[in-house]
Amino acid sequence: MTKRLLIVFCYVVTFAAGAAMGLVATRPQPPERHHRGGFDEELNLTETQREQMRDIWSSMGRENFRKMDDQRREAAKQRNQSVVDLLTPEQKAEYDRIYAEYDQRVDEINQQRRAMFEQAQQKTREILTDEQRVRYDELIAKRRAMFEGGRDKRDRDRRRPPGDDDGPPPPPPPHD
Repeated sequence: MTKRLLIVFCYVVTFAAGAAMGLVATRPQPPERHHRGGFDEELNLTETQREQMRDIWSSMGRENFRKMDDQRREAAKQRNQSVVDLLTPEQKAEYDRIYAEYDQRVDEINQQRRAMFEQAQQKTREILTDEQRVRYDELIAKRRAMFEGGRDKRDRDRRRPPGDDDGPPPPPPPHD
């Protein structure tokens, strides 16, 4: 989960810095490059083939990945609940204690990350004109809505089994 949060954080910071610099700096745009894993150039695709390739891969799109993510989360919930059901009450209590400590540490790290991000946003806003600042705030709000739309809940669902006790998931099985 920490890795995922770091990736999201880096993406948002990169986007924010790019948006700010794009608004401030006006340089001629380099020729468009296609980066579909280098296939465009490696296969020497025609423009028609590039468009077809774009259509093929965009049809997979977010909707299919969202469905698969939902299915994977549901499978993880079922697995976690099955393993938690095997624990004795004493084991379950210790397990819950360990995950409560983990959740607290993750929350502290997230607070630090948020503070750093807000500081970077403020510094970015300070270098922008009033008009750029308005547009920047709109872009940030749009990105925030996209990423915060249940992100914390999805992360918690991944590590916690469903049920009345809302306890954490079991550890991964040992590797032999």
